[in-house]
Amino acid sequence: MHRILIVDDDDAMRMLLKERLSDIYDIVETGDPAEAFALTLDLCPKCILLDLLMPGLTGFEMCKTLSSLSLTKKTPILVLSGNSPGQYGDFCSHLGARDYFQKPIDFNRLRTRMTELIDQDLPDPRPELRAKVQVAIELRGLNRYGEAFQELTSTEDVSVSGFRCGCAVPLDQRSIVEVFLRSGDLKRRIGRAQVVHTLWRGKHDPRYGFHFTQRPTEWLL
Repeated sequence: MHRILIVDDDDAMRMLLKERLSDIYDIVETGDPAEAFALTLDLCPKCILLDLLMPGLTGFEMCKTLSSLSLTKKTPILVLSGNSPGQYGDFCSHLGARDYFQKPIDFNRLRTRMTELIDQDLPDPRPELRAKVQVAIELRGLNRYGEAFQELTSTEDVSVSGFRCGCAVPLDQRSIVEVFLRSGDLKRRIGRAQVVHTLWRGKHDPRYGFHFTQRPTEWLL
């Protein structure tokens, strides 16, 4: 039986979903969005049924985050909401949801849609998303004059395949750097990255976009 995760702060709704779907699915359910993240990473469910309006972390935030992480971005997310599709349907689709169901749920359509998504190995139709994450990193390499440098900086945003950060050292397009994650005195090499674009926020304030030459296994996403 495929495992699915139900995330809804309404106890009665979770029990109804479990009752109607447990004959064909292994159900894991929670009313705590923070716990849902841990369950998703730990159990790797085949599908997530997600309520939108919950206290603390909303379904919107969960959908956006899960759809941007490399480990979970291909897990189908089906939104279940008391609000009409006309109100939030397109927005949820933009965040990465595969379908939208208004409560009370049409269980025949829900079961059919879940079967379609779980049984198909669908390609990810969305472009690679970027997350606004500030993490301390160290860059090492040669500047545009061929001089060795070592600089501490921090990411401004990250993706699965790269990141953007400020760097006072002058770099050429296609310059190669070694990238290290920093945490206090601890340092871990992540891999090698190449400059793919430069953004100037002022005459002496360059921001560089980097793309990993090989996708790292221990990156943030």
